[in-house]
Amino acid sequence: WSVGEIAQKADFLSIGTNDLMQFFFAADRGSAKVNDRYDILSKPALSFLKYIKENSYDTPISICGEHAGRTLESLALIGLGFDILSMPPTSLGVIKEVILQIDYAQLRELMLHLLNQEQAKIREELSKFAQKSGITI
Repeated sequence: WSVGEIAQKADFLSIGTNDLMQFFFAADRGSAKVNDRYDILSKPALSFLKYIKENSYDTPISICGEHAGRTLESLALIGLGFDILSMPPTSLGVIKEVILQIDYAQLRELMLHLLNQEQAKIREELSKFAQKSGITI
């Protein structure tokens, strides 16, 4: 919760989504007993990431981890304003195509709308947005 203080003193920030979400959900993503509770596209997780972005001032933030290399997750992250994504090399081509095909303003508007809804179906709405944008999931 001290992201603002840290951002004011740092040259950059890097969010490791795998570890951050594991701590956020208090769930080991590798455990079959609780991994169904671990969804970065849930409203609480995305709201947390939005909080970090909004409180980082102008400090560059990179997102690293598997989530940045997945189509729907990258759409959500980009829609929240994250524009530095680090991902496995195998995901680069797919995510580059996603970036080239999207309308950033529409995506940003969609993400803000979804996070303001009480019962947002984020994964479903991002899938519709992707399909409408010509993105294969």
